[in-house]
Amino acid sequence: MIVLLVACGAAVLGIVLVTVDLAAMRLRTVLSPHRERPRDAHRPTGSDVAGGPESTLGSDARPSSSAAVNDPYRAIAVIDRAAALLRIGMPPATVTTQLAEVSDPDLAAVLIRVSRSMSLGDDPRTAIARHVDGLPPTLAEVLVGMGAVWEVAESAGAPAADVLTRYAHSRREIADAERERVVALAGPQATVTVLTWLPAAGLGLALLIGADLGSLLVSPVGLASIGGGIVLLACGRVWMKRMLEQAT
Repeated sequence: MIVLLVACGAAVLGIVLVTVDLAAMRLRTVLSPHRERPRDAHRPTGSDVAGGPESTLGSDARPSSSAAVNDPYRAIAVIDRAAALLRIGMPPATVTTQLAEVSDPDLAAVLIRVSRSMSLGDDPRTAIARHVDGLPPTLAEVLVGMGAVWEVAESAGAPAADVLTRYAHSRREIADAERERVVALAGPQATVTVLTWLPAAGLGLALLIGADLGSLLVSPVGLASIGGGIVLLACGRVWMKRMLEQAT
């Protein structure tokens, strides 16, 4: 009876793993709605600048609730908005204050502290680097880079808005490349999971149709087959895991 229950469980598990589209589930997680916007969705146009900050910081000021906390597109949107506000002539400290009003709570708290530091005389790089410790690593990296680019532009006398726009474009390309990598690896990862559980599902189905698997345990050939299968399965699992790690 216990053997039959185990067999049923293994068969059901195997059928579920084979029939459920694990790759599609991964892709739905990666390709959330907020990531499907055009690459230049945040790039300000002439009408945006003419309409003031409100038109530039429009309906996508806050990402959807399903957005990942470590999503780099959140920080890239901050850069786009900062460039738009600088382009209409706002001072840096006021820019960060305005950005805080339209950002998520975690980003807003950081931007408010950055604005205070800049009001006290800190340059953008120092002010941002000093206050991003509480943010996720990806967001902190993007914002620190924003501060460095901003400070270099001001030191060199270059238009900070144009430089920040180029930086946002480069960071968006990096984020897009990372997303494409995750999408490309979703299928192989799902395949590894399915192939790992297929032998167990096969044993369960064999028991359900009445095969005498007990004879494998008393026969040298059967034991060698089971042992060889387990070794090959483990080797294949380790091999695929290393290949996926190298791809990342």
